[in-house]
Amino acid sequence: MKIQTVNDSSAPAASVSVSVSNKGVSFGSYLAAATAAESGPAAELAAYAKMTPAQRMRAAALDSMGLKESDVANMPPAARQNIEEKIAAKIKEKLDAEIQKKALKIG
Repeated sequence: MKIQTVNDSSAPAASVSVSVSNKGVSFGSYLAAATAAESGPAAELAAYAKMTPAQRMRAAALDSMGLKESDVANMPPAARQNIEEKIAAKIKEKLDAEIQKKALKIG
């Protein structure tokens, strides 16, 4: 089978015209819609799957206190230090419980 190409330089070049109409829709509204589409159970699961074990423990500790990272970030330094100490204590309790649980299985 032979394929023949045609090169006609006398033919006018094809032109492509793209028109973008804003019609009162801002980029911010597109961004908000995309962000909203990325929220929900699937997005939460994806975010959780990307967390390290330490981040998961921290998130669980914050959740048990009814807080989010943004809440902690917006606290005054003294209150934030108090919360950080509570988070560390909760994580230590969790790790100690896991160590104890594994020690019982071995012994």
